[in-house]
Amino acid sequence: MQACNGPKPIYEQYERIDWQSPGSHIVSKRDDVEYYRAELFSQADTFGQYAPIFINDMKNQLNFKRHYRDLWDYLHDVIMINNWPINKFSVVGRVTGESVFDKRGYRGARLGINDSSGKDSILDLFISLEQYEATFSEAGVNYGKLVEVRGMFKNWQPVSGGGIGDAGDAGDTGDTGDTGDTGDTKDAGDTGDTGDTKDAGDTGDTGDTGDTGDTRGTGDTRGTGDTRGTGDTRGTSGTEGSGAPQRGD
Repeated sequence: MQACNGPKPIYEQYERIDWQSPGSHIVSKRDDVEYYRAELFSQADTFGQYAPIFINDMKNQLNFKRHYRDLWDYLHDVIMINNWPINKFSVVGRVTGESVFDKRGYRGARLGINDSSGKDSILDLFISLEQYEATFSEAGVNYGKLVEVRGMFKNWQPVSGGGIGDAGDAGDTGDTGDTGDTGDTKDAGDTGDTGDTKDAGDTGDTGDTGDTGDTRGTGDTRGTGDTRGTGDTRGTSGTEGSGAPQRGD
């Protein structure tokens, strides 16, 4: 008996696009920036892989609910920087705080990571105690240590799910363990109301970031800023300066 496979995620249903109908792949356009249908997200260079981004950009992500209002409940595991969809992230920063806790039978650790990328450059992250002990040989003495964190998003907030490792002398952190959904950030609410990338005010009808890229272009992710140490944790790498990637057809 053949197993019944569930439906593909909406991000992969690009066959639903009617390419014979001009403009059918675009949901909205503002200031010459085009926002593409969610079915095309998987075709973006920033989707499905650990995209190196700044914490400040992550925290000031675009409020894209206005462009995808009918699908908003299905997009909780995606953020958008400029008009680039991102579902996995990689950040490199220094430990600014750490604490171990045992709450209701769950033993874990809370880390503060700062990449000095702006006024909102501190990421509070919860990881399992096993992952914490595998990363740090001693507890409470890791202030200033350079680490790389890989994760994903839940309710538009970052959670550890791809590993954490010492970015000073460690190898690739992709295999350092997976905490699944063991933690969430301090403010794990719906970021639909967190504001656009200009300020964190009311997003009832906020604008977009204006100088944005294109989710179908194959250019770099210049909207995300310099990553300064993402990728292979032994060295540093970065994307080119700001600016809009080339738009696709």
